[in-house]
Amino acid sequence: MSVNDHACESLGYSREELYGMTILDIDPTFTFEKWLEHRQKMRQMKSGTIETIHRRKDGTVFSVDVTITYIEYEGKLFSVSFARNITKRKLAEKALRESEELFRTTLYSIGDGFITTDTNGCLRQMNHVAEKLTGWSEKEAVGKPLEEVFNIINEDTRQQVEIPVRKVLREGQIVGLANHTLLISKDNREIPIADSGSPIVNERGEITGVVLVFRDQTEER
Repeated sequence: MSVNDHACESLGYSREELYGMTILDIDPTFTFEKWLEHRQKMRQMKSGTIETIHRRKDGTVFSVDVTITYIEYEGKLFSVSFARNITKRKLAEKALRESEELFRTTLYSIGDGFITTDTNGCLRQMNHVAEKLTGWSEKEAVGKPLEEVFNIINEDTRQQVEIPVRKVLREGQIVGLANHTLLISKDNREIPIADSGSPIVNERGEITGVVLVFRDQTEER
């Protein structure tokens, strides 16, 4: 019944052309049945936002957030929709997912064990090598304090050794383990290891966690 200039520019139609169309002409994801179901739901909610796509006059499509509000005016019910082009956001999300997948694939493919933690020292990720050495699966270890999963002692004194993660979080720099460190696995195997911990820093220079990289030194010994 009414459109603003931006709707005309975004969709490539004149105002007169849009007056002769329905939402089904603009949104290719809707069938008439789906639209009726959606309209009933929105009327019950009075207002809501959906993520969908709109189709321009030239046939190209773009992603949108559409906020719909139902209002009553002179005894009649009207829906007012505000559509926002989110193409850039969707592209950014896609690029982020691809970057995270590349990061994950790279880390999970390295030959050393690696573990990442949050700033509280709780485990976030671990690769298969770390699973094999610690005896913990990533699924059961995620969210646990690192000390519970990565239990290390001094080989000579048999005393508990401070995990590098704590020192990294305090000092904000790369920290390595002392010599003669043993990892006590979940099944009580004693594995000589060498490792280092490094801070994970975001774009603002803030430490968001720690990555711990370690290897089995049995063959070297």
